[in-house]
Amino acid sequence: MRNFPQSVARHLLDQCSGIIILLDKNLNVIYTNKKIKLLGINDNALYSRTLYKLLSSSGRAILQKKINEKKDKFSIKTKLHLPHSAEVDAELWIERQKIANQVYVLVTVNPVKWKDSPAAIVDMIETGLIL
Repeated sequence: MRNFPQSVARHLLDQCSGIIILLDKNLNVIYTNKKIKLLGINDNALYSRTLYKLLSSSGRAILQKKINEKKDKFSIKTKLHLPHSAEVDAELWIERQKIANQVYVLVTVNPVKWKDSPAAIVDMIETGLIL
């Protein structure tokens, strides 16, 4: 797909039902789709910040270990630290891609368990009714 317009790619990513974060090779956030708002995060709030800021200390350690092992595709289970002291257990699917001599990291966030969230809201998020 040469000359694929960036605006079309962003539109398609925003239509995905999952939470997607795109990182540069240093794990700095360069894009999030609009579903990031499900975590209570403004989609602009993460730009130029590292993924490590969202992860628990054990999640950071697991992520670093996988990166050191030079794995291109892997998943980790961790707690995400969200605004207003909220936490969510999540599984992160992480895939490293090389495109046009640049390394990018695609992260898909799958919330598993929301701490202190009403069960009805969790059910709606998990079934996609809020998406």
